[in-house]
Amino acid sequence: MNIFKRSFVTLFFISICVGGLSQKPLSFIFKKAKKPDTLVQDTNRVTKVSIAEKFTSVKNNLNNYLKKSFVNFKDNNLYLYAGMGLSKQTIQTGDYISNFNYDLSNYNKSTYKPGYFVGARVDGIYNQKHPYTFGAGLQKITSGTQYKDPVSLAPFLGDFSKFKADDQFFTLNVFAHYRKLISLKNNSNRKFYLIAGPNIDTRLSSQSIDNQVNYNYRRFLLRADIGVEYDNSGYYTVFVHYKQAISSFTKAPIRTNLNSIEIGMQIKASDIF
Repeated sequence: MNIFKRSFVTLFFISICVGGLSQKPLSFIFKKAKKPDTLVQDTNRVTKVSIAEKFTSVKNNLNNYLKKSFVNFKDNNLYLYAGMGLSKQTIQTGDYISNFNYDLSNYNKSTYKPGYFVGARVDGIYNQKHPYTFGAGLQKITSGTQYKDPVSLAPFLGDFSKFKADDQFFTLNVFAHYRKLISLKNNSNRKFYLIAGPNIDTRLSSQSIDNQVNYNYRRFLLRADIGVEYDNSGYYTVFVHYKQAISSFTKAPIRTNLNSIEIGMQIKASDIF
């Protein structure tokens, strides 16, 4: 009899537990899935940022960074420029020795040859009173070559040299200028500037096969830049620059000075894009 009572109590307790569990939903085990309409609404909440908006965001972040980093550099404007450059080299070979002899009858000419350049620069004002500009560009330089100390064996041979100068280069030009406003009457809209500053040319093209024997040309060239610029009411700027070599473009004992006259024009990047 006691066994029967115990079995009955056990069965009664199990039935109560099972009945209580059957009344509860299974949501505590499985999470409720979202309805298709809810998924569509969540997808519509994702904002689609266009390329122009991304560019604007990057530009604003860059401007904010520059404003914080360069507090005294104000009124910065981005310009794009292009133009033509006329270049010439003067060469002194010194006591350079090689196994080659080059006839200079077609090379030893004191002439400027045309090339071209393109790039971008930033114009601004430092400390509200010192105009400046800095930038970078690519140049294709084609130059005339003038040898200062050619060798000749008259009457058998004309002028010749142990060194043959390269007359074409592709360079990266980096520069910084100080701009001085020329005071003229009624120049509130049309302004003339004198500019001066250093230039560093980095040779990107390889040397000719003749010069690769001894690797005569350097990678970098330091030049001084001086010129005149005419700003027409902010619509465009026309400039003429003269670049004078400070360092030699070739290694010792050869000394090569590369000089250029550049004529070009620049306009604001915001007027194009």
